[in-house]
Amino acid sequence: MGKREAAGIGLGLLVLALFFSPPAAGGSNPLRINLEEAVTMALENQINLGAAGAAVAEAEANLKKAEAARWPGLSLSASGTRIDPEPSPIPLPIGGGITNPSYSTGLTLSWPLYTGGKVSSGIKMARLGLAAARADYEKRREEVISSAVNGYVNLLKAKGLLEISRRQVEIVKEHLEMVELKMALGAATKTDLLETRIRLSQAEQGLARTEHGRALAEMNLKNLLGLTGEDELILAELPGVEKNFSLPALEEATGTALECRQELAGLRYYLAIAEENLQMAKGFWQPTVALVGRYAEDQSKSPGFSDPTFTVTLGLEASLFSGGGKLAEIKEKEAAVEKRKYSYRQAVEGIKLEIKQKHLAVAEKIDSLELAVLTLKQAEENYEFTRARYELGAAQNLEVLTAQNTLYQCRFEELAAGYDYLLAIMEFYQAMGKMARFLEFLEEVKPDA
Repeated sequence: MGKREAAGIGLGLLVLALFFSPPAAGGSNPLRINLEEAVTMALENQINLGAAGAAVAEAEANLKKAEAARWPGLSLSASGTRIDPEPSPIPLPIGGGITNPSYSTGLTLSWPLYTGGKVSSGIKMARLGLAAARADYEKRREEVISSAVNGYVNLLKAKGLLEISRRQVEIVKEHLEMVELKMALGAATKTDLLETRIRLSQAEQGLARTEHGRALAEMNLKNLLGLTGEDELILAELPGVEKNFSLPALEEATGTALECRQELAGLRYYLAIAEENLQMAKGFWQPTVALVGRYAEDQSKSPGFSDPTFTVTLGLEASLFSGGGKLAEIKEKEAAVEKRKYSYRQAVEGIKLEIKQKHLAVAEKIDSLELAVLTLKQAEENYEFTRARYELGAAQNLEVLTAQNTLYQCRFEELAAGYDYLLAIMEFYQAMGKMARFLEFLEEVKPDA
């Protein structure tokens, strides 16, 4: 093979390798955002709030339709008729035997003068329905903010755990090198070597799981924020919260929740709609009065339109007997009102209990965080001491492996406790219906705020 042919083959292989080589993982331009930006992106993602926004638009249109029912309606009608005679055996001139077509046209005006309060009730219920839809929208907005904060914190936690797992693998690898050196010198056994290799395999498996968990957490957050692509998210760290900060007192938080929770507002609106439905059912006996005016013209055999006709009709309609159906409808609406009342009371008691639970959870997470910090410090000291003893031959290999595992668990618990503490505060504000206040709280605790 000549040099030119070899060069051509080599160039071809290089082109194929570049063409079929997989893209670099992670992308080249990571996206850097902070928590406030993540929340804004989640709120702007129509997948999250689109349905709730459409429900508000639907309720607004329903209100306009209900308000239009009080005004008169005008309609136009027109028709044309042509009648052909029976076929004749005698040929007729072109156009013969066909009667003149007839036409009619007219305008009808209808105006409900009195409906027994049905139109007014319909407008009132439509307004309440719009208010309920807006309350549902605000409730969904609070949930989106909460989901964004949770997704942001979970990704930070996953990345932190990934770093801890990498450090754990490095620690076990360093110890394996020491065990191999000791074994070469005759100061370690084959069992020590196998135990350490097994522990390294376990640490690498744990690292693989944490890498998978980080990828899932990032995927979930990207989906919430409406992001696509393979670029990595780089999140700004959240501020640390001191244990002596002041949260609203339990009584104040309960009052705020009962006033601001959007699901309670929605339940109140739905209860008012049920009560209005009941009033409508009770007024079934009231008549309906409508005014109908009609203007019409028609053309039959003679050319041109006939003299126009104008009629005015005043109609009255009342329900006299329904076989007990209307009374049954009243009972149905009364039961619906009672059901709404019980739902509202149940929601109120549930929110009171939730506030107490979230208030206690914050105190619990404070204690857990303090204990995790103290335990981590002790685990670090224990590992360094046990490792030094092993180097001197005063400790067994299993003691070092146990100390390593304890250190890994304590680092993870300390990392999780910090983020869980922050999430407990977030859930407390969410229980009060004040997620926006939680974001302001984070700004207040920033050291550079």
